Amino acid sequence: MILLFCLTCTQTVPSPQKPPIVLSTQLEQLNADVLLLIDDNLPPAWEACFERFSRIIDVVSTEPAELQASRARFRAYRAAGVELAAYDRKQ
Repeated sequence: MILLFCLTCTQTVPSPQKPPIVLSTQLEQLNADVLLLIDDNLPPAWEACFERFSRIIDVVSTEPAELQASRARFRAYRAAGVELAAYDRKQ
C-alpha cells in the first residue's frame, strides 16, 4: 500500500472549501504544492505524477531495513534527474 500525504493549503488561513491536508493512496488524484511521501516504495508512475508538485518531501528512517528502501528511492530520484536536497536531523 502506498501512503501519500498532500498539503493543499497555501494560505495562512485555510479555505473552508479546501482541507489543508489530504491523505490518499492514489497519487494520480492528488494535486497540490507539496507532497509528503510516507511509504517505503515509490508509487507506480511516480515520475509522471511528481511533476505536478513544486516540492516533494521524502522522510527517511534510521532503521536499517527502512534506510535501505530510502536509499533505493534516492537512487531512483537521481536517475530520473530529480533535484535533491538532503537534510540530516542529527546535525
